[in-house]
Amino acid sequence: VAMTECVKVVVRCRPLNDKELESGYRNIVVMEQSDNSVSVENLKYPKDPPHVFSYDRVYPPNTHQEQIFEETARPICEAIFEGFNGTIFAYGQTGTGKTFTMEGDISDPNVMGIIPRTFYYIFDRLNTLSEKMNILVRVSYLEIYNNSIRDLLGKDQSKVLELHQNKDREIFVKDLTTLFVSSAEEMFRAMRHGAKKRKTAQTEMNEDSSRSHAVFTIAVEIGE
Repeated sequence: VAMTECVKVVVRCRPLNDKELESGYRNIVVMEQSDNSVSVENLKYPKDPPHVFSYDRVYPPNTHQEQIFEETARPICEAIFEGFNGTIFAYGQTGTGKTFTMEGDISDPNVMGIIPRTFYYIFDRLNTLSEKMNILVRVSYLEIYNNSIRDLLGKDQSKVLELHQNKDREIFVKDLTTLFVSSAEEMFRAMRHGAKKRKTAQTEMNEDSSRSHAVFTIAVEIGE
């Protein structure tokens, strides 16, 4: 990813689930990877041409998790080792597959999502560095729910945290727990520990839907 290209927008379309198929729904979205466009059928006026939208990358329902990571997330991970900040932000309504894309199934390498693949990638890269280098890796995990910030790795889950700005005009969350980790496995433990504390509720589209926004942050410091 060229650093001049600060933001890229990627769209992934999930397949119809069993409930939708049983109800007779059909797919009206076409993902065209040759020109990274998305065509949406006009249901109100079927004879009219479809609505067409263009993005940096598009992925149809049969796309594998590994391809998503290699083409979309890996360049951001590589930029971290060049001293840049990187963010992968998943957005979409309930039931569109955000959690599957970002987390997937940690126990299955074939459907592992972006976050666990990032864990392995970071430590694989760190293991190639000289033993003389000083390396620190730390993680934090927060939840935004009903306009309140909670520390998913903290002991007091009733405590509401606050956003602050330092003298360099950088935004940070005061008193947010930070854990130092030395392996991808320790990152997994931190993520699982925090995930158990997230707010979930049943919706019509997802029986165990996350009703909050979560931010898992990884900081890597490398010095001689």
